[in-house]
Amino acid sequence: IAQKGADLGHSKSKRILGIMKRRGTGTEKDDQNAFKLLTESSNAGDTQAKFHLAKMYLTGSDACKKDEKKAFQLVCESAEKEHPPSVLLKANMLLRGIGTKKKPKEAYKTASDLAQKTGNIPCLRFVGVCQYLGLGTNKDLESASKCLLRAAETDTIAQYYYAMLLKGLSRYPQNRDEVASYLQKAADK
Repeated sequence: IAQKGADLGHSKSKRILGIMKRRGTGTEKDDQNAFKLLTESSNAGDTQAKFHLAKMYLTGSDACKKDEKKAFQLVCESAEKEHPPSVLLKANMLLRGIGTKKKPKEAYKTASDLAQKTGNIPCLRFVGVCQYLGLGTNKDLESASKCLLRAAETDTIAQYYYAMLLKGLSRYPQNRDEVASYLQKAADK
């Protein structure tokens, strides 16, 4: 179906087929064709295609050489549309200085804005970790605890960081069972 839609020029179908070819899902893995399809879909304004194309540039492939600046440009374009994976990738790139200068405060704000607006779990985790470690914001264990606890409902990494936050609190002997519970949840996934 995706092939037929792509043959007819449908942008979404090109994106879907491009992702399938990139991953080798339901078809042969073909980075050249994946890159072509994702580029066409991205040029037509498809936000998710921009994200997947950015990931290709971020790692490089047979079809395109690694270009972190191009990856950052594309991820910024898709993040403008509040595409959660794009927002999270942009925040990570800003935090680490990949394709741009390191901008921890902007990284924190980028993820925080979407987390507050939508409650996106990976963005909540990112914000909680930043608050816990003092990355791009002041260290704030109370706020970090709230974000990480909310994200820990479904997110393994948040479960780990929440357990570490609890372990570091002065009341650790009283919450030892809760720490062990969150560490076990993280380990089980």
